[in-house]
Amino acid sequence: MLIDDWKRNIILINTVFSFVSNTILLYFIVKYSRRHIGGYRYLLATFAIFNIVFSTVQAAVIPVFHIYHQGWVVFPAGQLFLRDQNFGYFGLVLYCQMYCLCLVLLNYHFVYRYILICHDEYMYLLRNRYSALVLLGIWLMNGVVWGIVCRFTMYHWDETKNYMRASLLKSYNIDADKIAMLGPIYFHQNADGISSANWISCLGSIYCVTLMVFCFGTIVFCSLRINSVLLKSRMSDRARRLQKDLFKALVIQFLVPAFSEFLPGTVMFTSPLFGISLEKVASLAAVLASFNSVLEPLFLLYFVKDYRYAFMKMTGQRDNSGTYFASETHERVDRSLSNVLKKEQRQVTSSSTSK
Repeated sequence: MLIDDWKRNIILINTVFSFVSNTILLYFIVKYSRRHIGGYRYLLATFAIFNIVFSTVQAAVIPVFHIYHQGWVVFPAGQLFLRDQNFGYFGLVLYCQMYCLCLVLLNYHFVYRYILICHDEYMYLLRNRYSALVLLGIWLMNGVVWGIVCRFTMYHWDETKNYMRASLLKSYNIDADKIAMLGPIYFHQNADGISSANWISCLGSIYCVTLMVFCFGTIVFCSLRINSVLLKSRMSDRARRLQKDLFKALVIQFLVPAFSEFLPGTVMFTSPLFGISLEKVASLAAVLASFNSVLEPLFLLYFVKDYRYAFMKMTGQRDNSGTYFASETHERVDRSLSNVLKKEQRQVTSSSTSK
């Protein structure tokens, strides 16, 4: 068996929930987004559509990750991609591209909020069609480059198959020659038994890890700066409650992908450096990643007040949560906080000049 039934079932169930929750989110974005949400609704809609595509690709491929000593591989467990190795390899590259696009799109979300709150004077750069096309091109280009890197540095060469052959046979009872696989082998041995770095695989992994670290670092930087700006601003009690809920939302939106995508990806790329053989345990990576497409729309439906109230009205419920976080915090309140900070800076500047 290539993957445990319970793992396969979780991925498939999460795919169904992802389709339902993201479709509901799209409906609420189109029908209940007020004008003051502005361009943020387009970013939310892009998230929802991409989540559906990503979860669909994952359900079709059903990637199984396997770490053995100084390398790791991923192979498909979906029946559609088991029939032909070339088609199976295409599915693996496509899945890896989806993973990259997910990271970059999440980055866009935090950068948008950072500019909106901390540098509102630059928001005009994000409000024209040319900027949208440039950002779309950068986003797609990252996926293309990631796929090319995986294709040419992590191909299932004979060396990769021979290295993983015994471990795959033991763990899954499969022949390495009969399945498609993708992954790096960091070190290999020559005919004399001397170990040396496999620089092709190492360079490909360095690129992937660098992009992951950049995305992770950008999210952390934007989150800390947003929180710092909000804490330093002087505002009413209601506005302070708003900013606290805003930070809670940002923390949740950061923690979910941190545990479902960044952490498994980090383990995947770093474990072979220390010769750690997780083998079948590594297959949990795809299971964890499948939760992100489900949880993201649910959190958005809760934290955006317009959507939450509309949902409760449809289901005959009343909001007793006491939360003050509203859709207006996405753009109108964020901009008002930015204006408050600008006003404070002008007051400080004028007082310094008068002195």
